[in-house]
Amino acid sequence: MRVSTSFLREVNDFGNGSLQDALIHVNYDKRRKLQHRVDFEGETYYFDLRLVKIELSKGQVEVLITNLPKEEFSRLDVGELYGFRWCVESAFLDLKYAVHVEEFVSRKENSLKQEFFASLIQANLSMLFVDVAN
Repeated sequence: MRVSTSFLREVNDFGNGSLQDALIHVNYDKRRKLQHRVDFEGETYYFDLRLVKIELSKGQVEVLITNLPKEEFSRLDVGELYGFRWCVESAFLDLKYAVHVEEFVSRKENSLKQEFFASLIQANLSMLFVDVAN
């Protein structure tokens, strides 16, 4: 998954550092749980992430998060695999903006599903109308 360096504090530290491939440890405590509105049992929650930096042809550097083991997949392998997924990622981005995923107001699962499908129907109808108009 491609992420911005503002995704997590630990990702930001990695992005500003000189390492190209690292395993980071993320700790969610009570304060962070409230701040990021995540739900888990207990006082704290820990997990590890592998971060890799990939330099693109235009000179930009992307930070990728993966669960692929370093022993089996090099940093460059991870970048190549991500490149194969780029068209899928682009399609999800288009869907995200068409359905306005970040604008949902519901909190309950059933209500979120209703909002999602209503937005999806609206987006499909809009594309149909545009197609007919063209």
